[in-house]
Amino acid sequence: MNNIQKIIAVFLILVAGFHVSAAENEGATGKPKKLDVREFILEHISDSYEWHITSIGEHEIAIPLPVIIHSSQTGWHVFLSTELHHGNPYGLSVAHEGKYKGKIIETNSAGEEVRPLDLSLTKNALSLVMSGIILVLVVMMVA
Repeated sequence: MNNIQKIIAVFLILVAGFHVSAAENEGATGKPKKLDVREFILEHISDSYEWHITSIGEHEIAIPLPVIIHSSQTGWHVFLSTELHHGNPYGLSVAHEGKYKGKIIETNSAGEEVRPLDLSLTKNALSLVMSGIILVLVVMMVA
């Protein structure tokens, strides 16, 4: 595939992605909802336990990342982030609001939400590792 074909392919993929985003932004009346740019940007750059690729209709395509947790009550746990969506493994869950929004929490015996020791490979950590590997490869090839 030559460079022009690659550029056209990337352009078509981006246009398709914007079309899906525009369709998701319409309300039940068919009129576009007001776009909150701050929320939209922060949602895409915030850290997460999975790497969201795209949404096709109601189906989301994402890469699950490994979760490594040490709970003070139940000890060490290693599992993929998809298990967090299928119930409450080991008494852990992701906080959807409050001080620990987006982070894994557990409820202690007093009923308080506490953060266990979290050594998980999150989206931001994985992107740093990938950037470091690419940088080392480029430097080694140039040297």
